Amino acid sequence: MYCPRCGTFNDDNHFRCLQCGVVLPGGADNAAPGPGSAPPHSAYVPGGVPDAHVPDYLVAAIIATICCCLPFGIAGIVYAAQAKTKLSVGDWEGAAMSADKAKHWTYLAFGVGFVVQVISLLIQMALGGLGEFL
Repeated sequence: MYCPRCGTFNDDNHFRCLQCGVVLPGGADNAAPGPGSAPPHSAYVPGGVPDAHVPDYLVAAIIATICCCLPFGIAGIVYAAQAKTKLSVGDWEGAAMSADKAKHWTYLAFGVGFVVQVISLLIQMALGGLGEFL
């Protein structure tokens, strides 16, 4: 059977089109999607792009890079960009894994930046307090 949206040939037993993922009319076992199909919570929109939200943490990673910790923030930016790219091509699992790594590195950058700032403040207070006694 040919897909009504993109024209790709699919076997008669396929639930969704192999190319664009649209539900095929009259496919075998239309009640349940087969292995390799899109997650059941996602709905398809025109253009074949699934409507699912995978946060990429790109904005947070950029802020963490500028304000907190450059090396860990850059790692967060790289993984956030990978998540966006993988999501755009339909790699759900890869996008989720990259988003998790982006979140990890971004939070680590915020944490390290916060700890360094607190230690710096404590040192400045200690040195400022000692200056009065000398």
